[in-house]
Amino acid sequence: MAPLPDFHRRGLIWFSRHSQVDLPWDALELEGGQRLATAAKGIYKPAGSDYALSVSQRIGSTYDDDLVELAEGWSGPARYHQEGPTTVDAPFPRYPNEGLFQCMKDKVPVGVLVQISKVPSIYTVIGLARVADWEEGSFLLVPAKEDSLPEASQPAKDSWQPPERDEREKVKANVVRRRGQAAFRRKVIAAYKGRCAVTGADVLPALDAAHISPYSGPASDHIENGLLLRTDIHALFDLGLLAIDPSTMRCLLDSSLTGTEYADLEGRRLRLPAEESKWPSPLALEGHRLWARL
Repeated sequence: MAPLPDFHRRGLIWFSRHSQVDLPWDALELEGGQRLATAAKGIYKPAGSDYALSVSQRIGSTYDDDLVELAEGWSGPARYHQEGPTTVDAPFPRYPNEGLFQCMKDKVPVGVLVQISKVPSIYTVIGLARVADWEEGSFLLVPAKEDSLPEASQPAKDSWQPPERDEREKVKANVVRRRGQAAFRRKVIAAYKGRCAVTGADVLPALDAAHISPYSGPASDHIENGLLLRTDIHALFDLGLLAIDPSTMRCLLDSSLTGTEYADLEGRRLRLPAEESKWPSPLALEGHRLWARL
Protein backbone atom coordinates (compact mmCIF):
# COMPACT_ATOMS: atom_id res chain seq x y z
CA MET A 1 0.00 0.00 0.00
CA ALA A 2 1.37 3.40 -1.00
CA PRO A 3 1.67 6.00 1.78
CA LEU A 4 -1.28 8.37 2.01
CA PRO A 5 0.02 11.96 1.78
CA ASP A 6 -0.91 14.20 4.69
CA PHE A 7 -2.89 16.61 2.47
CA HIS A 8 -4.90 13.67 1.11
CA ARG A 9 -5.75 12.40 4.58
CA ARG A 10 -6.75 15.91 5.70
CA GLY A 11 -8.98 16.12 2.63
CA LEU A 12 -10.78 12.90 3.54
CA ILE A 13 -11.25 14.11 7.11
CA TRP A 14 -12.75 17.31 5.66
CA PHE A 15 -15.30 15.26 3.70
CA SER A 16 -16.23 13.32 6.83
CA ARG A 17 -16.68 16.46 8.95
CA HIS A 18 -18.71 18.30 6.27
CA SER A 19 -21.17 15.49 5.53
CA GLN A 20 -24.59 16.77 4.32
CA VAL A 21 -23.43 20.41 4.10
CA ASP A 22 -24.14 22.50 0.99
CA LEU A 23 -21.18 24.58 -0.23
CA PRO A 24 -20.31 26.71 -3.27
CA TRP A 25 -17.66 25.39 -5.65
CA ASP A 26 -14.95 27.78 -4.53
CA ALA A 27 -15.32 26.62 -0.90
CA LEU A 28 -14.28 23.05 -1.78
CA GLU A 29 -10.69 23.43 -0.66
CA LEU A 30 -8.49 22.98 2.38
CA GLU A 31 -6.89 25.86 4.22
CA GLY A 32 -3.95 26.88 2.10
CA GLY A 33 -5.74 26.39 -1.22
CA GLN A 34 -5.49 22.60 -1.73
CA ARG A 35 -8.47 21.69 -3.93
CA LEU A 36 -10.85 18.88 -2.96
CA ALA A 37 -12.31 18.39 -6.45
CA THR A 38 -11.56 19.40 -10.02
CA ALA A 39 -13.76 21.10 -12.60
CA ALA A 40 -12.07 19.14 -15.39
CA LYS A 41 -13.15 15.65 -14.34
CA GLY A 42 -15.63 13.95 -12.02
CA ILE A 43 -12.86 11.81 -10.52
CA TYR A 44 -10.18 13.89 -8.80
CA LYS A 45 -6.80 12.21 -8.40
CA PRO A 46 -4.51 14.94 -7.06
CA ALA A 47 -0.87 15.15 -8.01
CA GLY A 48 1.33 13.56 -5.39
CA SER A 49 -1.14 10.82 -4.43
CA ASP A 50 -1.76 7.35 -5.86
CA TYR A 51 -5.42 7.53 -4.82
CA ALA A 52 -8.52 9.41 -5.95
CA LEU A 53 -9.55 12.02 -3.38
CA SER A 54 -13.12 12.66 -4.54
CA VAL A 55 -15.84 11.87 -7.05
CA SER A 56 -18.54 14.33 -8.09
CA GLN A 57 -21.88 14.11 -9.87
CA ARG A 58 -22.74 17.18 -11.91
CA ILE A 59 -26.13 18.36 -13.11
CA GLY A 60 -26.57 17.29 -16.74
CA SER A 61 -23.87 14.61 -16.61
CA THR A 62 -24.01 12.14 -19.49
CA TYR A 63 -22.87 9.30 -17.22
CA ASP A 64 -25.33 6.84 -15.71
CA ASP A 65 -24.61 7.43 -12.03
CA ASP A 66 -26.63 6.99 -8.82
CA LEU A 67 -24.97 9.70 -6.74
CA VAL A 68 -27.63 12.33 -7.35
CA GLU A 69 -30.01 10.18 -5.28
CA LEU A 70 -27.65 10.54 -2.33
CA ALA A 71 -28.07 14.33 -2.11
CA GLU A 72 -31.04 13.73 0.20
CA GLY A 73 -29.10 11.43 2.52
CA TRP A 74 -26.47 8.73 2.14
CA SER A 75 -28.01 5.26 2.08
CA GLY A 76 -25.77 3.46 -0.48
CA PRO A 77 -24.73 1.45 -2.29
CA ALA A 78 -24.44 3.61 -5.41
CA ARG A 79 -22.94 3.18 -8.86
CA TYR A 80 -20.40 5.67 -10.22
CA HIS A 81 -19.40 5.37 -13.86
CA GLN A 82 -15.71 5.31 -14.69
CA GLU A 83 -14.13 8.04 -16.79
CA GLY A 84 -14.62 7.07 -20.42
CA PRO A 85 -16.27 4.00 -21.95
CA THR A 86 -15.37 0.36 -21.50
CA THR A 87 -14.20 -1.21 -24.76
CA VAL A 88 -12.63 -4.50 -25.85
CA ASP A 89 -9.29 -2.76 -26.31
CA ALA A 90 -9.54 -0.74 -23.11
CA PRO A 91 -11.63 -2.64 -20.53
CA PHE A 92 -10.34 -0.38 -17.79
CA PRO A 93 -8.99 3.05 -18.89
CA ARG A 94 -6.14 3.83 -16.52
CA TYR A 95 -6.39 7.56 -15.87
CA PRO A 96 -8.03 8.92 -13.74
CA ASN A 97 -9.85 5.65 -13.01
CA GLU A 98 -6.59 4.20 -11.70
CA GLY A 99 -6.97 6.40 -8.62
CA LEU A 100 -10.34 4.86 -7.76
CA PHE A 101 -9.04 1.40 -8.57
CA GLN A 102 -6.22 1.94 -6.05
CA CYS A 103 -8.78 3.11 -3.48
CA MET A 104 -10.67 -0.14 -4.02
CA LYS A 105 -7.51 -2.25 -3.81
CA ASP A 106 -6.13 -0.64 -0.65
CA LYS A 107 -9.48 0.22 1.01
CA VAL A 108 -8.85 3.98 0.99
CA PRO A 109 -12.13 5.95 1.18
CA VAL A 110 -13.08 8.71 -1.25
CA GLY A 111 -15.07 11.92 -0.79
CA VAL A 112 -18.44 12.22 -2.56
CA LEU A 113 -20.01 15.43 -3.94
CA VAL A 114 -23.34 16.03 -5.71
CA GLN A 115 -24.07 19.26 -7.56
CA ILE A 116 -27.49 20.66 -6.60
CA SER A 117 -27.32 24.03 -8.39
CA LYS A 118 -25.51 25.22 -11.52
CA VAL A 119 -25.89 29.01 -11.09
CA PRO A 120 -24.51 29.54 -8.56
CA SER A 121 -22.58 26.26 -8.52
CA ILE A 122 -23.51 24.57 -5.23
CA TYR A 123 -22.56 21.06 -4.12
CA THR A 124 -23.83 18.83 -1.33
CA VAL A 125 -21.00 17.07 0.48
CA ILE A 126 -22.32 13.51 0.85
CA GLY A 127 -19.38 12.35 2.98
CA LEU A 128 -17.00 9.40 2.67
CA ALA A 129 -17.50 6.29 0.55
CA ARG A 130 -15.60 3.05 0.14
CA VAL A 131 -15.05 1.67 -3.37
CA ALA A 132 -16.42 -1.83 -2.90
CA ASP A 133 -16.27 -3.18 -6.46
CA TRP A 134 -16.02 -2.45 -10.19
CA GLU A 135 -18.27 -4.03 -12.79
CA GLU A 136 -19.03 -3.27 -16.44
CA GLY A 137 -17.64 0.23 -16.32
CA SER A 138 -19.04 1.34 -12.95
CA PHE A 139 -17.57 1.53 -9.45
CA LEU A 140 -19.80 0.46 -6.56
CA LEU A 141 -19.65 2.90 -3.64
CA VAL A 142 -20.82 2.16 -0.10
CA PRO A 143 -20.78 4.41 3.01
CA ALA A 144 -17.53 4.73 4.95
CA LYS A 145 -16.52 6.38 8.23
CA GLU A 146 -13.57 8.53 9.20
CA ASP A 147 -12.15 5.71 11.32
CA SER A 148 -11.53 3.76 8.10
CA LEU A 149 -8.76 6.16 7.07
CA PRO A 150 -5.24 4.72 6.79
CA GLU A 151 -2.36 6.44 8.51
CA ALA A 152 -0.79 9.37 6.67
CA SER A 153 2.80 9.37 5.53
CA GLN A 154 5.00 11.49 7.77
CA PRO A 155 6.43 14.52 5.97
CA ALA A 156 9.42 16.41 7.23
CA LYS A 157 8.28 18.76 9.96
CA ASP A 158 8.51 22.44 9.15
CA SER A 159 8.27 25.24 11.67
CA TRP A 160 4.83 26.86 11.79
CA GLN A 161 4.33 30.02 9.78
CA PRO A 162 1.38 32.40 10.15
CA PRO A 163 -1.04 32.28 7.18
CA GLU A 164 -0.60 34.92 4.52
CA ARG A 165 -4.27 35.85 4.57
CA ASP A 166 -7.18 35.72 7.00
CA GLU A 167 -9.49 32.88 5.91
CA ARG A 168 -12.26 33.57 8.43
CA GLU A 169 -14.29 36.01 6.37
CA LYS A 170 -13.99 33.75 3.34
CA VAL A 171 -15.45 30.85 5.33
CA LYS A 172 -18.32 32.99 6.57
CA ALA A 173 -19.10 34.14 3.04
CA ASN A 174 -18.85 30.73 1.44
CA VAL A 175 -20.94 28.51 3.72
CA VAL A 176 -24.43 28.04 2.29
CA ARG A 177 -27.20 27.45 4.82
CA ARG A 178 -29.58 24.57 4.16
CA ARG A 179 -33.08 25.62 3.16
CA GLY A 180 -35.30 25.87 6.24
CA GLN A 181 -32.41 25.86 8.70
CA ALA A 182 -33.34 29.23 10.23
CA ALA A 183 -36.94 28.11 10.76
CA PHE A 184 -35.77 24.83 12.32
CA ARG A 185 -33.52 26.74 14.72
CA ARG A 186 -36.41 28.98 15.78
CA LYS A 187 -38.63 25.95 16.46
CA VAL A 188 -35.99 24.19 18.54
CA ILE A 189 -35.13 27.33 20.55
CA ALA A 190 -38.81 27.88 21.32
CA ALA A 191 -39.38 24.26 22.34
CA TYR A 192 -36.40 24.23 24.73
CA LYS A 193 -37.05 27.76 26.01
CA GLY A 194 -33.65 28.93 24.81
CA ARG A 195 -31.68 26.56 27.07
CA CYS A 196 -29.25 23.76 26.20
CA ALA A 197 -31.00 20.42 26.70
CA VAL A 198 -27.92 19.00 28.44
CA THR A 199 -26.27 21.88 30.34
CA GLY A 200 -29.04 24.46 30.66
CA ALA A 201 -26.82 27.15 29.11
CA ASP A 202 -28.92 30.08 27.86
CA VAL A 203 -26.52 32.16 25.72
CA LEU A 204 -28.26 31.91 22.34
CA PRO A 205 -25.21 32.62 20.11
CA ALA A 206 -23.52 29.61 21.76
CA LEU A 207 -26.48 27.27 21.16
CA ASP A 208 -27.06 25.07 18.10
CA ALA A 209 -30.20 23.44 16.76
CA ALA A 210 -28.77 19.94 16.38
CA HIS A 211 -30.25 17.21 14.21
CA ILE A 212 -30.41 13.84 15.99
CA SER A 213 -30.58 11.89 12.73
CA PRO A 214 -28.29 13.54 10.13
CA TYR A 215 -29.89 16.12 7.88
CA SER A 216 -31.26 14.50 4.72
CA GLY A 217 -33.62 17.13 3.36
CA PRO A 218 -36.50 19.30 4.65
CA ALA A 219 -38.22 16.33 6.35
CA SER A 220 -35.27 16.21 8.78
CA ASP A 221 -36.24 19.62 10.18
CA HIS A 222 -38.94 18.10 12.41
CA ILE A 223 -39.02 19.23 16.03
CA GLU A 224 -38.75 15.58 17.18
CA ASN A 225 -35.44 15.33 15.32
CA GLY A 226 -34.00 18.36 17.09
CA LEU A 227 -32.08 19.12 20.25
CA LEU A 228 -30.91 22.52 21.46
CA LEU A 229 -27.27 22.00 22.43
CA ARG A 230 -24.39 24.22 23.46
CA THR A 231 -21.88 24.28 20.61
CA ASP A 232 -19.29 22.09 22.35
CA ILE A 233 -21.94 19.58 23.43
CA HIS A 234 -23.21 19.52 19.84
CA ALA A 235 -19.70 18.66 18.67
CA LEU A 236 -19.46 15.79 21.17
CA PHE A 237 -22.89 14.54 20.04
CA ASP A 238 -21.94 14.65 16.35
CA LEU A 239 -18.65 12.86 17.03
CA GLY A 240 -20.44 10.07 18.88
CA LEU A 241 -18.76 10.91 22.19
CA LEU A 242 -22.09 11.73 23.84
CA ALA A 243 -25.45 10.06 23.28
CA ILE A 244 -28.85 9.89 24.97
CA ASP A 245 -30.44 6.72 26.35
CA PRO A 246 -34.02 7.01 25.04
CA SER A 247 -35.40 4.79 27.83
CA THR A 248 -34.19 7.15 30.58
CA MET A 249 -33.44 10.35 28.64
CA ARG A 250 -30.05 10.44 30.36
CA CYS A 251 -26.62 11.20 28.89
CA LEU A 252 -24.15 8.49 27.97
CA LEU A 253 -20.46 9.36 27.54
CA ASP A 254 -17.60 7.74 25.68
CA SER A 255 -14.84 6.46 27.97
CA SER A 256 -12.43 8.96 26.42
CA LEU A 257 -14.25 11.72 28.34
CA THR A 258 -13.58 10.11 31.73
CA GLY A 259 -11.62 12.51 33.90
CA THR A 260 -12.39 15.52 31.69
CA GLU A 261 -14.55 18.53 32.44
CA TYR A 262 -17.43 16.71 30.70
CA ALA A 263 -17.31 13.65 33.01
CA ASP A 264 -20.10 14.97 35.25
CA LEU A 265 -22.52 14.86 32.30
CA GLU A 266 -22.65 11.04 32.58
CA GLY A 267 -26.17 10.11 33.67
CA ARG A 268 -27.46 13.68 33.54
CA ARG A 269 -31.11 13.77 32.51
CA LEU A 270 -32.08 15.70 29.42
CA ARG A 271 -34.03 18.94 29.87
CA LEU A 272 -37.18 18.19 27.87
CA PRO A 273 -39.69 20.61 26.30
CA ALA A 274 -42.82 21.33 28.31
CA GLU A 275 -44.96 19.86 25.50
CA GLU A 276 -44.47 16.12 25.20
CA SER A 277 -45.28 16.32 21.48
CA LYS A 278 -41.98 18.19 21.06
CA TRP A 279 -39.82 15.69 22.93
CA PRO A 280 -37.00 14.12 20.89
CA SER A 281 -37.88 10.95 19.00
CA PRO A 282 -36.82 7.82 20.97
CA LEU A 283 -36.26 6.05 17.64
CA ALA A 284 -33.88 8.79 16.45
CA LEU A 285 -32.05 8.85 19.80
CA GLU A 286 -31.66 5.07 19.74
CA GLY A 287 -30.31 5.17 16.19
CA HIS A 288 -27.73 7.77 17.23
CA ARG A 289 -26.82 5.78 20.36
CA LEU A 290 -26.24 2.62 18.33
CA TRP A 291 -24.14 4.54 15.81
CA ALA A 292 -22.06 6.00 18.65
CA ARG A 293 -21.76 2.51 20.24
CA LEU A 294 -22.62 3.84 23.68
